[in-house]
Amino acid sequence: MRIKSYFSGTVESAMELARRELGEDAVILNSRAAPADARHLGVYEVVFGVEDLAPAPLVEPPPEPRGHRFEMLEGEIVALRQELRKLSRGILAPSEWRTGPERPTGEAAGALEPGRVDQELIAYLIGRDLPERAARELVRRGGTQLRKGSRRAPWRDARPVGSAGLFANGSGVFPAHPGLVAGLFADESPLAASVLDQLASVLRVEPTLGREPAASPSKVVALVGAPGAGKTTTLVKLAAHYGLRARRPAHIISLDNLRVGAAEQLRSYAAILGMGFDLAETVVSLGQLLNEHANKELILIDTPGLSPGQMDDGSAMARFLSSDPRVDCHLVVPAYQKRADVVRLLDRFHPYGASKVILTRLDETDAIGGLLLALDEYEARISFLAMGQTIPEDLEPATVARLLDLFVGDPPMGAFLPARAPAVRPREQAQPVTAGSRA
Repeated sequence: MRIKSYFSGTVESAMELARRELGEDAVILNSRAAPADARHLGVYEVVFGVEDLAPAPLVEPPPEPRGHRFEMLEGEIVALRQELRKLSRGILAPSEWRTGPERPTGEAAGALEPGRVDQELIAYLIGRDLPERAARELVRRGGTQLRKGSRRAPWRDARPVGSAGLFANGSGVFPAHPGLVAGLFADESPLAASVLDQLASVLRVEPTLGREPAASPSKVVALVGAPGAGKTTTLVKLAAHYGLRARRPAHIISLDNLRVGAAEQLRSYAAILGMGFDLAETVVSLGQLLNEHANKELILIDTPGLSPGQMDDGSAMARFLSSDPRVDCHLVVPAYQKRADVVRLLDRFHPYGASKVILTRLDETDAIGGLLLALDEYEARISFLAMGQTIPEDLEPATVARLLDLFVGDPPMGAFLPARAPAVRPREQAQPVTAGSRA
C-alpha cells in the first residue's frame, strides 16, 4: 500500500487533492490537526492510502565491486587518468608543470620582453589568484597571438541578460550586460585583450538542464557537493526559473536525510512554488519516485552535503546517480575555494558522474583565477552562476563573458597602457576613472 500525507485547510480539500493524485481508490487512514512545525502547510494533516495494483519497477543500484584489491586498483586508475588529463591539457603545458615556462624563441621571443606592460600584467594576473607560471604562460600566448594578428573575440559580442528568455527581467545582483568589465580591461592594451582571449579559449560553459540527447521525457537534475555549498538554495532558484517561470510541470525530491530539518525546509519551498515534493530515504525509493513522476518535465533532486569523512556514506547514491542515464548531475562549488580545495572537491565527487559545475557564493570572493585553472585542468563545464540568497534573482546561466568579468574584478585603469601613452591626462588626475564595481 502506498501511504501519503496531505496538509490542507479542510479535510474535504485534502480528499480532493489525494484522489486527484492517488486515484479514486484512495482511502483515509488517519486525520488530525497539523503539528505546530507544519501548521504553515495547512490546518489539518490527512493520511491517505491506496493499494498498489501495478507497482513501478524498482531501480536497483549496480552491484558492489567485489574485493578490496579491486577497489584499490580502480582508485589508482582514476587517479592516474586525472593526472594525465592535467598534464595533457590546460593553461599550463607539461613542461611548465615540471620546470616552469620555457623562454620563447624566434618570432615569439618578443611576446614576453621584460617591459613594464608585460610585468605589470603578469603581476595583476597573479593578484587574480593565478599561479605565476599560469600568468606568464597566458601573457606568452597572448603575445604570440598578437604577433600573428588578432580579431575581435566572440565573448565581446555577448548579448545583454535582458534578451535571454527566462532571465529577461535583468533583476538580481548581476549587471545586465555580461562582458562589460572585461571589455574595459581589454581596452587597456592589445596585450591585455589578447590575454583575455587566451583565457576565454579554455573556459567551458554549458548552461543546460538534463541529459542530451534526452534519455527520458523528463529532465532529471541532481545537485551534489560539500556541506554549505548552497545546493538547496540553488535548487530552489532553478525550480523557480525553469519550473515556475517556464510553466513546466516540476517535482522536487530530497535525498537529504542527514541534515536536521532539510526535508521540511525544501517541502516548504516546494509548497510556495506550487510543486510536488517527496523525500526518498534510499536510492531504491528514488528510482521508484523517478518512475512515478516520469510525466513531469523537470525533476530536481537535492542530496546531502558530504564532508571528506562521509564519502563512504554516499557510495550507493554515487553509483545510482552515475549509472542512471536519466540523471544530469551538477557539482555545486563555492567560488571562494582556492585551487587546491577545488581539485580535492572534484576528486571526491568524481564517482558521482557530475558532468557540470555550478559556481555559488561568487559574492564572497574577488579572485577566481585558481578556481578557473582547476576547472580547466579537469575540463569541467560550468552551467550556472549564483551569488546571494535572493530567490530566484541571484542566478544566471554561465557565459564566457560573465566569467571574464568575474575574473577581471576591478582593474586599475591605465595600468597596462604602453609606456609612451600616459595612463591619465594631467587635467583628469583629480578625478580618476575606475572600471566599475565587481560583478
